[in-house]
Amino acid sequence: MVDETIRTHTSYAHCARMLKKANEDLQNVKKYLDPASPNNYETYLNNLRKLKASSTPL
Repeated sequence: MVDETIRTHTSYAHCARMLKKANEDLQNVKKYLDPASPNNYETYLNNLRKLKASSTPL
């Protein structure tokens, strides 16, 4: 019984850590998906395209 309790507690703690990490990752990704954010992925790609188009070949 003691082994099962320890295993259950360890599994719970592991799952709780994974859930916390997933929530943190979602918060970090949110800034790239928000259209009003300066870190928006589409805005970033468009800026890269503009830089590439405006660069002069050597």
